[in-house]
Amino acid sequence: MSCVAAFQSPLFTTPSAGVRSVAAPHAQAYYPYRLRGWASGGALSPELKANLDKVVTSQKVILFMKGTKEFPQCGFSNTVVQILKTLNVPFETIDILENEFLRQGLKEYSNWPTFPQLYIDGEFYGGCDITVGEFIRL
Repeated sequence: MSCVAAFQSPLFTTPSAGVRSVAAPHAQAYYPYRLRGWASGGALSPELKANLDKVVTSQKVILFMKGTKEFPQCGFSNTVVQILKTLNVPFETIDILENEFLRQGLKEYSNWPTFPQLYIDGEFYGGCDITVGEFIRL
């Protein structure tokens, strides 16, 4: 199943109430300044978490963004796309604007409140600010 097809399933139409994310604890160790515990909406159902686990490990680099790599819908998403293209990094994108439950669930999954969200080798890497910071250091 492709990344995009995974998010067109019925699993993304109804959130489970009261489910909190335990995903991405490693990212907190690397990014201690991030907002902790901000998400409490319960949008991350067990089914969504399982599908996100599959999707983020299905590609070496995947970017959850507003829009697509061909047509970014926000400046921050476009910035990360341009960095990845400049570095000739093959990557896949998923448009989070197409699905409200996916968008809210991802915030809990990564414990990161903004988009884009970049995953490398199945691990949450960061958003635009972290990607730009690392690109500048190259």
